[in-house]
Amino acid sequence: MAMASKSTTASSDTDADLAAAADEALAIYGQRPQPEETPEFLSKSHAALLEELEKLPDEARAGWSRAKERCPELVGEEHRLMFLRCELFDANLAAQRIGKYWDRRIELFGDKRAFKPIHIGLLLIAFPHNAKVSVVDRKLMKMNMESLSGCLPVRVGGFHICHPPWFFHKIVFPIMKLVMPDRMRKRVKVHAGSEEKVLENLKGYGLGKEVLPSDIGGGVVMDTASWVQEMKSRGL
Repeated sequence: MAMASKSTTASSDTDADLAAAADEALAIYGQRPQPEETPEFLSKSHAALLEELEKLPDEARAGWSRAKERCPELVGEEHRLMFLRCELFDANLAAQRIGKYWDRRIELFGDKRAFKPIHIGLLLIAFPHNAKVSVVDRKLMKMNMESLSGCLPVRVGGFHICHPPWFFHKIVFPIMKLVMPDRMRKRVKVHAGSEEKVLENLKGYGLGKEVLPSDIGGGVVMDTASWVQEMKSRGL
């Protein structure tokens, strides 16, 4: 009995340590923890979301309505759950995000591709070291920020900008602040200085060299040209 009790205590300690580590990771990026997803809670959340979707104005749910008709297999509970989790189970916000998501998805991919499976996942690491003022596209920047903050079913964990050019703080960042919601602005981290200093800063956010691109001193070699060609060959 003593051994069983000791084993149970050790397991509890391990669970507590994992929970504490998870809370610490969320705190780094200013995120709140997800609620406990019991079957009853999920059932009520899905019902509430469907009600909120029906309340959306016709123009706000046009894309969503088309998706239900064209690809019902893609808009089931699993799909809706992504948006609920993204908005911490606020059904009203999740419904708005779904509406915007499908409108933007159709806008970007067109009728031929928008209703086919598309896989999304992201952690943003930007390396604009050689960027020039002439390539700053305010319209594109605004569209990207709006997509991240109100369309895509993801909670942006962090946006790390490494080695920004001299004009970043005077031109780019002020524009970003104008189109970013407050919660996203808090997750933007700018890293300047030597390569060693930037890598050390990123390590503090759980991003070791083994997961960072070689452009900023990491161990992952990015071959963008080959990736683009592969996507084209697959019709994506």
